[in-house]
Amino acid sequence: MARPTENATFKFNKAYNFADKAGAYYQVRRAGNEEMGNQYLSSAIRELASGLEHLSTALRATYILLEEIKNGGQHR
Repeated sequence: MARPTENATFKFNKAYNFADKAGAYYQVRRAGNEEMGNQYLSSAIRELASGLEHLSTALRATYILLEEIKNGGQHR
């Protein structure tokens, strides 16, 4: 299983790609393009949220590790 920061990077890259596709649909003004743009944009937001969740997990793990170091490696 990948590390949370690696998962976050993967999700952020997916979000970027979806947002990029959405932008392409919004630039070409034809029937149906706005709907596809909206779908890509919602996918980008979903992936961004997932990436932030992975970063939150990584940050929490970092705090736990720092607390263990601060306490001399002892678990509470």
